[in-house]
Amino acid sequence: MMAHNVTNELLLETLKAIQSTLAEHGQHFVKIENELKAVKHHIQGLVQSDLNKDGELAALSLRIARIERRLELTD
Repeated sequence: MMAHNVTNELLLETLKAIQSTLAEHGQHFVKIENELKAVKHHIQGLVQSDLNKDGELAALSLRIARIERRLELTD
């Protein structure tokens, strides 16, 4: 059986390797989280811009309707 060949040193080395790998993964997760935050902020900006355009279009639509009424161009 191979279990008899396992030493405390081997276990320690294995645990250190696992700990190192986990630390690397943690760094990658932080980087991904930061990139996702940047993407979310960008999307929020696009949504706000879209809402602003919708407001501008609504205002123009009201102005056109008022002009049409004044000129008696409505159907």
